[in-house]
Amino acid sequence: MQKIRSSTGCIGMVLTAFLLLIPVSVLQAQDIMPVLTPDNEVYIYHNQQTTLGHGYNVYRIVDNEEELLTDDPVYPASNGSELQYFVGDLYQQLAEDLGTESPQETFFTLRGNQSLGRMLSSLYPEYATALGYLFVDENPVTGRRVTYRFEWVNTRGNPTGVSLEETVAVGAEPLEPPPPHSVEAERKGAHVTVSWNYPETEAAASNVMRFNVFLRPGNRDHFQLRSDRAIVRQSGMTAFSYRFRLHQDVTEADFMIQAVDMTGKNTAANDPVRIQLADALQPAPVNEVYLSTKERTIVRLTWPVGREPFLDGYHVDRLDTETDERVRLTEELIPVADPVFKDDTAVEGKTYYYFIIAVSETGVESEDGNPVIAYIESRIPPPSPTALRAAAHPEEKVVDLVWESPEHDELFNTYVILRREYTETGERAFSQVNRGRVLSRSLTDSGIAEVGFTEGVRYEYGVAAANVHGLRSDTVFTVVQMPLITPPEPPSTFQASIDRGVRVNLTWGASSSPSVTSYNVYKNNGERDTLIANIPKNRRFLVDSDVRPGREYLFFATAVDSAGNESPPSRKVDLAMRDFSPPPSVRNVQAVQLNEAVYVRWEPSPDDDVLGYVIKRSDLSNGRYEALVDEPVREVNWVDTNGAAGHWYQVLAVDASGNVSRPSSPRQAVTRN
Repeated sequence: MQKIRSSTGCIGMVLTAFLLLIPVSVLQAQDIMPVLTPDNEVYIYHNQQTTLGHGYNVYRIVDNEEELLTDDPVYPASNGSELQYFVGDLYQQLAEDLGTESPQETFFTLRGNQSLGRMLSSLYPEYATALGYLFVDENPVTGRRVTYRFEWVNTRGNPTGVSLEETVAVGAEPLEPPPPHSVEAERKGAHVTVSWNYPETEAAASNVMRFNVFLRPGNRDHFQLRSDRAIVRQSGMTAFSYRFRLHQDVTEADFMIQAVDMTGKNTAANDPVRIQLADALQPAPVNEVYLSTKERTIVRLTWPVGREPFLDGYHVDRLDTETDERVRLTEELIPVADPVFKDDTAVEGKTYYYFIIAVSETGVESEDGNPVIAYIESRIPPPSPTALRAAAHPEEKVVDLVWESPEHDELFNTYVILRREYTETGERAFSQVNRGRVLSRSLTDSGIAEVGFTEGVRYEYGVAAANVHGLRSDTVFTVVQMPLITPPEPPSTFQASIDRGVRVNLTWGASSSPSVTSYNVYKNNGERDTLIANIPKNRRFLVDSDVRPGREYLFFATAVDSAGNESPPSRKVDLAMRDFSPPPSVRNVQAVQLNEAVYVRWEPSPDDDVLGYVIKRSDLSNGRYEALVDEPVREVNWVDTNGAAGHWYQVLAVDASGNVSRPSSPRQAVTRN
């Protein structure tokens, strides 16, 4: 028994040309047709379309005894969703072949085209069941004539008056179909065509509806299903074939063709046939090759697009006429539709022959065609300078350049010195420093228009050698920075303001010097200037919370450049820490008489510099209130030992600067039971 491995996915149906060639179905030959399977089940096909929404019961009559085979009526699919459920993985391929956009559209297409529905039912029992053309007798009576009767019922299971009855012969054993024979295969490029013969008239072959093609490469253990669509058996034909793509590495394989009957259960396959798959197609030589451009050592080749359908691409070979060495320049195939190749590895002073080799889909190469000849002129630039060094002199505002280079030959003309302001992105263009010839290996640059350089700016230099033909060497580069020696300008403005008596807000304007990287902020508490923060240049503000009420402070800032130079001080600001903003009014004052005293309490003030609270009392709500404490109370509760129910109380908050809040809302003391 051969090992066959096939996909469990759906096999596509051929629904175009075959609909015109195959018989609609073997079901037209008789009303009811039984097929015995190896599982000892009888697949009972009939040719009557079931009314939408109706079903049927099946009866079997043997020796005048009638037996109901269906416990409940059998209802085929009545909508697209049920059709999709019945046929499972087969549905997607059918929908693609029909071009339908929904299961419901597919369902009504099959309902409206009975020939198509019967053809599919002959090919796949899943469709026969879904469309109501098939009933499976799982406990059949075999080896004799049996009468089957289909009786159609409506949605409630009541008979409609429509029935179909026929006496048929059920064999004692399944009819084993004959296997296909005369299996042959031929490779042309990446495609293989396998062909076989199958008898037309044998009784056991009459139920065979389709074929499957299996292939086992010579180095594999299992057969693989290669036919991704149903290969439908056509009436009047005994010769069949199937064409598919196969990787060029497979040079021999075993082929097996499987005949499948309408139940999908009765199958027969030929013994494996080992077939050599050498490709007999060789591409024609490429004779028209053109040298389209040649720039120094770059050779560009073009040729016409090949017209052979089995071409996979091109290789390019190069022959050195001095050494007769032939090398392949391409690692991967050049696409057929893009016949262009650029060789940038040619050496000056050499002559090459270029050959274009056409390659088939299976790797068969063409013979050599006519070569194209390319002579590479010798155009060698001078050697590149090395070890370029630059030294900046800020006092003189000049840059000294020194480099090394091999000895000059007779073609040497000059050194070319380039300069630009350096940026990380390199978007600025170079300008040439020297206007005349430079033969020595050093140069002093006095800057643009000989006015010197800007302190703190980085400059990039390049030096290349040029010969009399205008060819330049590679350029050697270096970067130098003109040191900063002049302190930057101070901050343009400086402001300091007291925030609620507990902090100082400091702000300042930017220095006009572009080299500034940060700012130093200083504070003097009467003893000395103290650096309190170094702030990045883009953040020109600071909040100083390290201050005390009643103290005096002096604040100022300086600018610092990238070299660490510090500017003179900004404007200096003196501040005496005094808070002029009173705290908010005290909220939620409560007063309760308890044990001949009044207990007063309130919510703490949200102001963080509140030192305490003053409690006041009055006999009237809008009367005169007198303070009950000499010093502010720090807690949020207080006991009035002289108070009584009916007295009115107010509480005021006092902050560290002596600011007093507005009185709280009056609260009358009450008696607690």
